[in-house]
Amino acid sequence: MKNIIISKINEIESREGFKILFACESGSRAWGFASSDSDYDVRFVYLRSAKCYLNLRPMSDVCEAELNELYDINGWDLKKFFMLLLKSNPAIFEWANSPIIYKTSDKWSKIVEILPDFLDSKKLLYHYLSMAKNQIKMYLKGEQVRYKKYLYVLRPLLACDFILVNNCAVIMDFKQLCAAVLPASMKDCVDELLYIKQNSHELQTGEHIKLLDDFITSKICELSACIEKYPKGKKPDESVLDELFVELLGA
Repeated sequence: MKNIIISKINEIESREGFKILFACESGSRAWGFASSDSDYDVRFVYLRSAKCYLNLRPMSDVCEAELNELYDINGWDLKKFFMLLLKSNPAIFEWANSPIIYKTSDKWSKIVEILPDFLDSKKLLYHYLSMAKNQIKMYLKGEQVRYKKYLYVLRPLLACDFILVNNCAVIMDFKQLCAAVLPASMKDCVDELLYIKQNSHELQTGEHIKLLDDFITSKICELSACIEKYPKGKKPDESVLDELFVELLGA
C-alpha cells in the first residue's frame, strides 16, 4: 500500500505542477491503532514556483487531492503551513512526528530544524484538552459507545500529560505514548481496548467501561487545573519564517 500512496503523491505533484516537500500518514494509522477498515489519512506540504506566488490572481493554499472510503489525501501550501506554524497549529507537529513517511526532501529538513522554536505548549495543551472534551460530548454520552472513541479521548488526554512532563511535541505512536505517561493501573484496560479496536470494524460498539470513564473524568479535572496555571509561550519571531520561505523558494 505504501508504494501505491507514493505513486499517488507523485501523480499529484505532476498534475498540479508544484513540489511536494513532505508527505506522511496522519490519524489512526500513524497513531498505531487502525482498524482493519480504517482509511489512509495522507497529508502533505507543497511549494509552488516563485512565479505562482507573484501572480495577481487568487491562488488556493489547499490541495484536496482525493477523498473516498479508502483515501483521504490533501495538503497545504507552504505559505499556509508557515502561517499556521506561527499559531503553533498542533497538526504541524503531528505531521512532523509521524512514523509513516511517504516523501521527504532537503527543504523539509530545513523546516524541521526551526519547528521547535514555534511550539507553544500552552496552546497545544488547550487544543488537546478541548479535543478530548468534544469527543466525550459527541460520542461517550449514550448507553452504548463506539470503542474507538475511547481511544480518541485517551490520546489527547495522554498528549497533555506528555507535554506537561516534556514540554515538546507529542509522540504519535499511541503505545509509546502510553508507555511514557499512562498509569500502570490502566495498562491492562487500555491494552484490551486496543485489541478490540484493531480486531474489529470502525463502528464496533458496546457498553461503557467504568474504569475508563472514571479515569477520563478525573483526568479532565486534573488537566483543566494544570493548564490554567501553565505559563504562556513567547511570541515567535516571524522574520525567521519570512527568510526561510524566500530561501526555499529560490533554492
